[in-house]
Amino acid sequence: MSSPLLGEFLRSRGVTRRDFLQFCTTTTALMGLSSAMVPRVAAALEQARRPSVIWLPFQECTGCTESITRAHGSTLESLIFQGIKPLRVTRRNVRARRR
Repeated sequence: MSSPLLGEFLRSRGVTRRDFLQFCTTTTALMGLSSAMVPRVAAALEQARRPSVIWLPFQECTGCTESITRAHGSTLESLIFQGIKPLRVTRRNVRARRR
């Protein structure tokens, strides 16, 4: 089962096209790219898959884990199960990474 495209996922979560383009414009500016690149950044983000993320809370003292577990807006569970694509480890993945 493949994850939905980022553009589809954001639309299903209520993100408007206008908000998405504002995000793309800001991202493009922060990367130091020309404003002519905004449509390309938007197209690339719309076609991207949701990212796989592995959280490794070692001995940091910045309070990241504490902040995320005590968040009021989104729970840690909703972030993990709705916002981030689950990482599926298979024998094929492991063999491909060894090469």
